[in-house]
Amino acid sequence: MWNKLFGTGVALFNTGVALVLALLLSNAALGAEARMSRHALIIGIGEYEARGIETLHGVKHDMESAKRMAETMGIPTSNIRYLRDKAATLEGIRKEIRELEERINQGDRVFVYYSGHGTRYLDESISKDTCTEALMAADGNALTNRELGQLLKRIADKTDKLFVFYDACFSGGVVAEPFQVTSPSFLYQCN
Repeated sequence: MWNKLFGTGVALFNTGVALVLALLLSNAALGAEARMSRHALIIGIGEYEARGIETLHGVKHDMESAKRMAETMGIPTSNIRYLRDKAATLEGIRKEIRELEERINQGDRVFVYYSGHGTRYLDESISKDTCTEALMAADGNALTNRELGQLLKRIADKTDKLFVFYDACFSGGVVAEPFQVTSPSFLYQCN
């Protein structure tokens, strides 16, 4: 079913099952060795530059857990990239995902992890009664499910496996429609 929804080689999971799945899928029980064909991008935003966005104090622990998951998956430390707090602006996240796509080869495995705020809002250009869901960048801009899906699709098309974990409120919509594109306004909060 995952292949039908998200394309070959892509699996998107919530963080609640991340560690269990990472252990099962990474051959950790067999002592997975670091492989240069494996890559990770770990994004953690606990402190936001935009006013009025609450600080998330647990993100530093989430990033350490994500690092351990990546190592358990056999990803060499030299292939793990980190984007933290003020470096994780909307443009910074886009840039890191594009660079990740450039670094990987056909058949590689990729792990992308995000810990931070999620959001949802009404974008009437898409639907008058359905919310757009997004991940919040450090500068307060939203990386929508549609844009993120488009960025990750290019990676998914090259990889053997793509594991993406979101630890954010409203991340369900990021999984529901990951491969569509839009440029939403960020003015209306959904209830």
